[in-house]
Amino acid sequence: MIETQGRYAGYPKRTWNGDQFRGGYSDHFPVALIFKPKMTENPLK
Repeated sequence: MIETQGRYAGYPKRTWNGDQFRGGYSDHFPVALIFKPKMTENPLK
């Protein structure tokens, strides 16, 4: 998932480099969001 060598070491392993297929995964790292509801009342009452 990460380039390990060369100029872009540490960057995501890309699928395409211009018109050359490289067989990587993406051009960015995965993103995850966690949504939590804002508590307006005490749920234990």
